[in-house]
Amino acid sequence: MHAFAERLRFATASDALPLALARTVERDCRAVWDRRADLSRSLTGQATPERDRAWRDDLAEVGGQLARLTRGTAESAAISAEVQSLAGSPPADPGTAWGHVAAGRALLGGGDSMRAAIEFDRACRLDPALLWGQYGRGVALLSAGDPAAAREAFTTAVALAPGAAWCWYNRGLAERQCGRTESAAADFARAGELDPDFWPAHLELASCHERAGRTAAAAEAFRRAKAAGAPAPEAADRAAPPCRPSNR
Repeated sequence: MHAFAERLRFATASDALPLALARTVERDCRAVWDRRADLSRSLTGQATPERDRAWRDDLAEVGGQLARLTRGTAESAAISAEVQSLAGSPPADPGTAWGHVAAGRALLGGGDSMRAAIEFDRACRLDPALLWGQYGRGVALLSAGDPAAAREAFTTAVALAPGAAWCWYNRGLAERQCGRTESAAADFARAGELDPDFWPAHLELASCHERAGRTAAAAEAFRRAKAAGAPAPEAADRAAPPCRPSNR
């Protein structure tokens, strides 16, 4: 659930989603939202107050996105009302790791990357193995213009969740901003292997190949991006095999 909500926050950072992506997001959000009661029951007796708050935040993210994508319908109004009730539940204790994660997310959403990074750092100091603290710290630091520190945070996130494509992808972004194009390409490739439908990873990998002059590899990566649903024009005109030089 956490992984889905974090990826959702990343995928919907833009207010205007391409139609194909919007349909995919709506479908996935509906699948999670329709199972919210079952998911909640599965946590009974296991969640601490802090984790319960994080769960509610993530569920509110899913419901909020679904309400926006179905705006103007009776369903949207009902979902919005339930999301409001989730948002009105007691906040996480600000002195806990999850509390600092919640504060960091709020600051990041408000555009204050530096203060967000401080909150995520506090979360990591309290619980170094908290994936969402390390991941959030990386996102905030990358946004604040410190790719080297972001790379360190994402490296920890990758170690904590080696099967999470979005961790590898974000480390790739940090690697690229550090001027480590080949390392970035390796991370984007790994993200694409873990989640073949994660088209941003294929696009970034294609760009790395293009910079290195690997035209055939770039074309293949663009083809995978297009097949995974990358919106035009990012991949539509770049997925054709490269032209070979004529012998004439």
